Amino acid sequence: MITVVGRPKTILARLYGSNNKSYLRKTAGWITAADLDLLPFYRSVDVTLKPLIRHLRGLKPPRTATAHEALIIAFTEQQITTRLARTFQNRMVLKYGKPFQLGELKFHTFPSPHSLASASKEDLKHLGLSRNKADFIVEASRSVASGELDLEALKGRPTTEAREVLLSIKGVGEWTADYVLSRGLGRPEMVPYYDLGARDTIGLFTLAGGGRSLRRLRRSSPALGPMRASPTGTSSTPASWGRAWRRSLRCTPNHKQPVEH
Repeated sequence: MITVVGRPKTILARLYGSNNKSYLRKTAGWITAADLDLLPFYRSVDVTLKPLIRHLRGLKPPRTATAHEALIIAFTEQQITTRLARTFQNRMVLKYGKPFQLGELKFHTFPSPHSLASASKEDLKHLGLSRNKADFIVEASRSVASGELDLEALKGRPTTEAREVLLSIKGVGEWTADYVLSRGLGRPEMVPYYDLGARDTIGLFTLAGGGRSLRRLRRSSPALGPMRASPTGTSSTPASWGRAWRRSLRCTPNHKQPVEH
């Protein structure tokens, strides 16, 4: 288990449950995006976002420990609210994750590919997942567990190739591929154009709150700089940017007066 405590200009990661400190440090660094240098983003970002940078300096899109975890989370979040999806995720972790004890606290790991590969699709449905999502989760996990699908290997392949592989997986469309690329494969340049929350966020700061068409968003997203996914890479980050914008009197979308949304 890894716990992270934020301190000024540093991250303290406490590692538990294994003597392999090298592996745990690597995993902690990956999850917290410790290798992601935000300076190029800060230097090239559009002036519209400068006040936000002051409020959220250092914020990075968190990654999942494995690409498989990102894929499973993405399946559960397809076409439903994040809050409801987290309910399903918690149920799945409790049922299929490996339990372990740390002092008086009890935890469960995220389900492994082998665990979900052997899961009953009917049992997954009883957790609240749709028939299609249960099918996607089990079939993808079976491919990963058998070695037929190596998602971790995609971290070393070009984004276009990784995207093609992801789109070939049953149940993976544009939104899910964007999600896995950003959170599971750590591609900071990926903008989840097919995520409505991300569209709202980009439109709010670069299009004066309007124009959510894919064409307009792709035209405006260079204003976000070379690491475009940094402000839009997770479901929680767009909300953080929105709250920070409202707190900043000097931050005006598209250089216009603030409006209520």
